[in-house]
Amino acid sequence: MRKIILLLPVIALMASCKHDVEVNKVNKVDTTVHTRLVIGLASDTNRHNFTDDNGKRQGYWIVTNRTANLPGYDSNAKVEEGAYQDGMKEGQWIEYNADGSVKSAITFKNDQPIN
Repeated sequence: MRKIILLLPVIALMASCKHDVEVNKVNKVDTTVHTRLVIGLASDTNRHNFTDDNGKRQGYWIVTNRTANLPGYDSNAKVEEGAYQDGMKEGQWIEYNADGSVKSAITFKNDQPIN
C-alpha cells in the first residue's frame, strides 16, 4: 500500500506532462510548454538527438565520431554530449578523448562558454 501511495504523485506528474505535450501539438505558440519539453528531453538521456520542426537541435545530444569524423576515434565512439535549447548549446557539455576518457567539461549559456 505504501508503494502505491508513493507512486501516485509520479503518476500524476507523468499524466500532466503527457497533457502538456498534446497541448503543444495543437498550440505551438505556448513557449512555457515548449521550455518544459526541452528541459524534459535534456534530462532524459534515453531520448536524444532531437531536431524540432524548424531544424533546430533541442534537448540532449550525443555526438559520435560517425558524424564528427575525428582521426583516431572509433566510428561509434562518443565525441561529446550535452543539451541544446533552440539550436544553442546550453548547460554542461562533456568532450571525450578517443579512449573514452573525459577531455573537458564546459558550461554553456546561449551557445557561449561561461567557464
